[in-house]
Amino acid sequence: MLALCAQALGDTVERDTAVDRARTLRQAMTSMQEVYVVDIALAQIGTRTDAVTVDKLLALAADAERRRFIPWALEARLAAWRLLRAQGAGASNALRGEIEKTARQLGFGRILKLLQQPLRVDR
Repeated sequence: MLALCAQALGDTVERDTAVDRARTLRQAMTSMQEVYVVDIALAQIGTRTDAVTVDKLLALAADAERRRFIPWALEARLAAWRLLRAQGAGASNALRGEIEKTARQLGFGRILKLLQQPLRVDR
């Protein structure tokens, strides 16, 4: 989370330091569910193109879903949707529909609220 904050502030040195620390800490995690929050954050940081980031987030979502970690699957898809929406990509509407449908069916009100938030431009 520190790396995401540093990235939003444009502090690449602090971002890179935080990313290195997060990667080190992630290696020590033993619970699969614990690593998703780190992996989702790390996927959004760095020099990757938005397309690679979206693909990475969707792969994380698919992995979480296979393991029946539905909350993490929704979080990863939500992060991918935010990137697509910021790009103005038409694919964001389809992904939003998938997220909304699952969140409604399973009662994830927080995710539904996040889907309603206005687009923020961080760049």
